[in-house]
Amino acid sequence: WCLDDAPASTSRVCFPAGAEIGPGRLLWLAQNGDGFYPVWGFDADWADVAGERPVPLLIDAWPGFTDSGEAAYLVTGTVVVDALAYGSGSAAQGWAGPAVLYPYYGFASGQVLYRKLDPATGLPVPDTDRAADWAQDPADPLLGRKLRYPGWDLEDLFFPAEITASAQVTVAVAPEGALSLTLQTIGAARHSLKIAAYTLESVPIYEAIRERIQAGVVVTVLLESVPTGGMSSAEKWVARQLHNPPTSTVYFIGRTGARYRFHHAKYILVDDHLALVSTDNFTERSMPSDLIVNGTAGHRGFLLVTDSPGVVARLAELFRRDADPTHVDIAPYDDATYAPPADYVPLPPPDWTTYTAPFSGLLATTATTLTVLHSPEHLLRPDDGLLRLLNRAGAGDSVAAMQLNEPVTWTSGVEDAGLNPRVVALVAAARRGAAVRVLLDEYYDAGTNVATCLYLNGLAQAESLPISCRLGNVAGLGVHAKTFFVRVGDEKWAHIGSVNGTETSNKANREVALQLASAEAYDFLMTVFEYDWARAHAPLVFPLYLPLVLRDYVPPADYPLVSEVFINPSGPDAGYEWIELYNPGPTVSIAGWTIGDAINTGDYGDGRYAFPAGAQLLKGQVVVVAACATNFARAYGFNPAYEWTNCDPLVPDLIPVGDWAGFGLALGNAQDEVLLLKPDGALVDSVAWGGGPRVGVIPFPMDPEDTFPWGASLKRYPPSSDRNDCSRDFYVSWSPSPGRVTGE
Repeated sequence: WCLDDAPASTSRVCFPAGAEIGPGRLLWLAQNGDGFYPVWGFDADWADVAGERPVPLLIDAWPGFTDSGEAAYLVTGTVVVDALAYGSGSAAQGWAGPAVLYPYYGFASGQVLYRKLDPATGLPVPDTDRAADWAQDPADPLLGRKLRYPGWDLEDLFFPAEITASAQVTVAVAPEGALSLTLQTIGAARHSLKIAAYTLESVPIYEAIRERIQAGVVVTVLLESVPTGGMSSAEKWVARQLHNPPTSTVYFIGRTGARYRFHHAKYILVDDHLALVSTDNFTERSMPSDLIVNGTAGHRGFLLVTDSPGVVARLAELFRRDADPTHVDIAPYDDATYAPPADYVPLPPPDWTTYTAPFSGLLATTATTLTVLHSPEHLLRPDDGLLRLLNRAGAGDSVAAMQLNEPVTWTSGVEDAGLNPRVVALVAAARRGAAVRVLLDEYYDAGTNVATCLYLNGLAQAESLPISCRLGNVAGLGVHAKTFFVRVGDEKWAHIGSVNGTETSNKANREVALQLASAEAYDFLMTVFEYDWARAHAPLVFPLYLPLVLRDYVPPADYPLVSEVFINPSGPDAGYEWIELYNPGPTVSIAGWTIGDAINTGDYGDGRYAFPAGAQLLKGQVVVVAACATNFARAYGFNPAYEWTNCDPLVPDLIPVGDWAGFGLALGNAQDEVLLLKPDGALVDSVAWGGGPRVGVIPFPMDPEDTFPWGASLKRYPPSSDRNDCSRDFYVSWSPSPGRVTGE
């Protein structure tokens, strides 16, 4: 048998004597066996030429197939066994009707044509010698209209992984709960961490990974090499810090010969025992690290962590295939390509307060069924996965969708065949009587989501359907979720992952989603949906902003402030205390200014110390004054600006002002104060704790029988707020942060 581009020619490639194919088997034929291997990740079964790879050789010369279109024939002698016409080509024998569409609308060339696969068996559908047999069939929106590029493991991963054994599931809501669950999951690693992501920019997540590396955990990271808008300096910095083979390896996918349009999946595997799946990227916008108790802002999204062996096994298999350095599109980090700017240093994040963060807690529950779904292999299968779930919803059931992007149309000009199958399924569910609500992002939307809402709400009005669509942005930086919450009879399901509603996401990206049956998870997630739905609005409805009236407003200070005090170190106090100053105002000389805890000159047990000549505070500058620079540097990794006990000759000393009995600066754990004074004794700022009002402020309240907590600090928030009421200006921080303020 031979492969040819004509029914009969002298330029064809043929199988040698003895070659055979078994029933139900696939054979891969390659023009060049050496070139096939790094693209596909496995060897061809036969090749025309091969120098390095152990591939059996075909006879004669490969015919060659043009990109624009022609025909391919499988022949024996002069008999055409099978034929394919594609693109602009036509077939003289063995074919009927138009050629197979090539290339598929809106996607790059280099596509692989393949026959439709039977959803039940994964094998090619029966042959009718027509374009309708092929997965690029433009008239079939589910089994047809598909893409394939070299390197996809379509046959091996054709079926979703459905796990019917119960498993533990933990659910978090972004932005407020996402970082907590992610750090908790990473922190559980004892042997290995595998991280697949679109972007990884979060410094706290990097720090958690670094800590695990130092504990002996082997880390492998797989990142998209060309994210939309380019790779940020923050991600380049994180990648450089993490890449240290063999204990920690960062791979990038897709810069050369990309298998996927984007590697957009977001999951973490811990010791091949736990799996985290996220709708959101590992960035500050999705997983903010600011102080959640006073509010935050970020993307609305969701995370799931499960110990299901079946889920872990499927994701581990995906990671193994996708991160396999055999593939030409996988490359490790290198400075020449990915290095951050030489002077780049991560900046501290803003302290957002615009969103009240009502869902910071985690839910630990059980799922009775979990299904791992991923593109590009099988997301649009009609008989399982998301479409099957939506197709089951009818009268008395409900569907709630929360999506970053859900266009109505994927391909214009081809009527219903070009519609988004997910939107089609939502409308069909409403026509069967299911109550359908769709909540779409308005923050990033450029008009697509508005159009979808207008379309769905128009259908609802025209056909009296129980379907409605709103736009929302409750958490401040957009809806980044890719979720469906479905109740069918007594069953309650959640579908959560990285999959947007675009054609690229469903057909050309690497995406991952988990679909699970869990009543408790569904109820929790629907609480979030209802909260956001109540604060969303119909399309083309715009808010009216009224004049802002503030009660009890105090403008930010424009002078230096005491911003943090470390009062009661864990262990000995002497030599370990420190005071932080922050200047929200213009640059000011502080030479001759004094700092201490003496309210009056001569107060026993108290003291004051003066700043040396030339000392100043720049606008926005933060400085730390420590009892002993040596102890401070050992604890925090850097020197303070000044010290008051002459421990380190390299750190400037403050100058004692006075020598009365008991002179010295040692902060009382139950009651004391810190004063910042000008050379003439005028009070600039003060902070007090315990006892009654003094030094111009109301002190931070302390129980008379209690002491300030060990290892915590008294921290001003916001750092430029000065109400002269320490009960409102300060809080107890369990994470002292000398030299850094947040909230401006």
